[in-house]
Amino acid sequence: MSKAKKQSEKTIRLPLSKVAQDVWAYILGYYQDNKYMPTLEEIGQQFNKTKQWADLCLIELEKQGKIKVIPNKHRGIQLI
Repeated sequence: MSKAKKQSEKTIRLPLSKVAQDVWAYILGYYQDNKYMPTLEEIGQQFNKTKQWADLCLIELEKQGKIKVIPNKHRGIQLI
C-alpha cells in the first residue's frame, strides 16, 4: 500500500459533538444491556428523531473511529 493511501485512510479524531456523544453513550449502554447493537430505528426513537438522523449520527461516529457501520446489515454497527 502506498504511503499516500495510508495517510488518507487515517482517522481524524476531533472532539465529538454533544449529540454524537449522547448517541455513542446510548449505543454502548444498549449493547451492555442487550448484548447486541440497536437498529437505526431504535436510535432514532430514543432521541425522538428519524432513522435518517440516526444514520447521520452513525456516519459522524464512524468518521471519528468509534464504530464501523456495516452497510445493508440489520444492527450493522461494530465497535472499534
